[in-house]
Amino acid sequence: MKKLILFFILFPIFLFAKEYSLSEIINIGLNKNDDLRISKLSLENSNSSFKTSIYDFLPSINISGSQSESTTGSSTSANFSLSKSFSLNEPTYFNYKKSKIAKISSEYQYESSKQNVIYNIVLKYISVEENKNNLRIQKSNFQIQKDGLEKSRVLFQNKMISEMDLTDAEISKINAKISLKDAENSLKNSLEDLKNYVKIDDAEFQISETDFSKYIDPKIPEFSYNNDIVRDSLNLVSLKISKTSQKLSFLPDLTFSYSTNISNSDFKEDGNILDFNTDFENSHSHSLSCNISYSLWNILKHGENYKIFKRNLRSNTIAFNKAKRDLKRNYREQKRDLENLTQTYRLYKKKLNLAQKNYTQAAVKYEAGMINQIDFEKAKNTLLRAKLDEKKIQYQLIKSQINIEKLLSLKILNKG
Repeated sequence: MKKLILFFILFPIFLFAKEYSLSEIINIGLNKNDDLRISKLSLENSNSSFKTSIYDFLPSINISGSQSESTTGSSTSANFSLSKSFSLNEPTYFNYKKSKIAKISSEYQYESSKQNVIYNIVLKYISVEENKNNLRIQKSNFQIQKDGLEKSRVLFQNKMISEMDLTDAEISKINAKISLKDAENSLKNSLEDLKNYVKIDDAEFQISETDFSKYIDPKIPEFSYNNDIVRDSLNLVSLKISKTSQKLSFLPDLTFSYSTNISNSDFKEDGNILDFNTDFENSHSHSLSCNISYSLWNILKHGENYKIFKRNLRSNTIAFNKAKRDLKRNYREQKRDLENLTQTYRLYKKKLNLAQKNYTQAAVKYEAGMINQIDFEKAKNTLLRAKLDEKKIQYQLIKSQINIEKLLSLKILNKG
């Protein structure tokens, strides 16, 4: 009676428990992941810095005005000035170039962070699917061993098998029970791991079944440089710009400056203090200047800094070339692994088909009394193991495929 009441209490919960698809979990994870949110803020900061570097090209504009009164009279004045200066080693230009590169680099960094979140979600999702499939098979295996033990007891009572055979059947049931418990625990842990990663607050969290076989792509992606390599190349460009700026520091400081000034002032013993003098002819001026200077300590001052920039550029170039070689090597290794798994997967599917055919024949022969219970159970176990192996290699194949996609900064299973 208690079990019946508990069933009616829990049944609506299980009936309406939401199952999350892979796409839904990815969308939730992308919206809630802390690392991705931080990367997004960093990207926004880079965009702001780039805009600021553009605004730095604008000339300086100043407007001022004053009015005063005294016992001798009143005074009013207004002033408008516009000025802009340029130099050989113009910091505004170099800041603009480096800010633009930093903006592009931040965009690649954000895409890498996004891809990393999707990659982790897919891996954890596959882990849940693996454990669900394993649990399903272990339940089936346990039922087979349980039924086999019951039949073995009947055969033992009829003295058709030995006590040793009966003991073997009991051990097989115990082993199946242990495997079943392990599978249940693994599924709970993988579900909890996925739920915590995407921050889903759902006590009845479950995922919907996904047929990963449709994602198996027989065509291996061609090699291409990933986002990390692109960002490293951008860093080299930025260092070259800094090196050029540092090199120009050896030259004399040559500065061109232009300004225009419009002013109006008037002093009156009486009248409206806002009654400006409207004659601008003598209050509008232009100024163009050229200054050149050179410090006697210039070479000493900038010489070591320039050497540091050169060494840093050389060091980063070496690291960049090494990263490219490592990427090509990793691609070749993962490509071989994927090719091998693809061939192995075909063999396991063939093995499964043969096991299914063998089981069908064994069932017919067992019903006809042509084989005994033990031979029939062997055919069952062979089919069960073939199913488990086929699914296992399928998940390995999918993992290998998304590893290459991540390596080359491609979309993970066309998601994101």
